[in-house]
Amino acid sequence: MKCDVCGIRESVMFIQEVTPTSTRELHLCAECAAEKRISTDGGRLEVPLGKIFPMRPEARLCRVCGLSLANLRKYRRAGCPNCYKDFASEIGALMNGSKKNTTYKGSLPKRIAGFRSKLEDRAVLENSLNESVAREDYEKAAVYRDRLKELDMLDD
Repeated sequence: MKCDVCGIRESVMFIQEVTPTSTRELHLCAECAAEKRISTDGGRLEVPLGKIFPMRPEARLCRVCGLSLANLRKYRRAGCPNCYKDFASEIGALMNGSKKNTTYKGSLPKRIAGFRSKLEDRAVLENSLNESVAREDYEKAAVYRDRLKELDMLDD
């Protein structure tokens, strides 16, 4: 059988990776095995399998809960908070690739619904005030300033 790396020489070594879902085989000639720092004599493998068989991205697991990247993509649900760290780039790609808007537009708890609107109103008024001052439109700036003062009075 020919070497899987160079495809020229006859293989002298056969390495097999068996997982619960698949099996991968690698046939190596003596020269390619030496390049990968795998000894062909002695009967022992002195190199980590990860260097021989590159880890498939789908086989990556969360270090805490063990959720696989394949399941994260399939169910679009993380298993634990650490999944967001371990799969940060993949989750970002999933969110950017989806057609859905990533902004939450659901309801708020009643106890903070009014608080959010006041904060939004304040932010809009402050931005408008700053823009008016930058344009040197002081009459509009005074109106925005007065509205901000009214909001402060409502908070008290």
